Amino acid sequence: ITFASLEQGLGVQGVATISADPADGPNAVKLSAGVIGSVTGKVEMTAPNEVTIQMGSLSGLASLLNGALPVQTQTIQIPNLPMGLVVRSVSVTSQGIVATASAQHTTLTQ
Repeated sequence: ITFASLEQGLGVQGVATISADPADGPNAVKLSAGVIGSVTGKVEMTAPNEVTIQMGSLSGLASLLNGALPVQTQTIQIPNLPMGLVVRSVSVTSQGIVATASAQHTTLTQ
């Protein structure tokens, strides 16, 4: 999932940018809205077909609205994958969120 796709899906495209935040951990992201502030989040698999971005604390001007400005956890549903593939892990790269999938006892045909 590219950060551009994630921005579009969250409805913040053109208002805020999402990027990897390695200073906050290997699976951390930051949503930045310029002088308004930013919020950090942690990406993790919470179910075999679900990735969650747990949002953390606000910074900048937005921190003054703490409690008045809801920062919600974002959940991404992973559709069923073909050929018995199952998502095993997720990680954050400079490009976006990468899901690693594998299958066992799968027959490949041409």
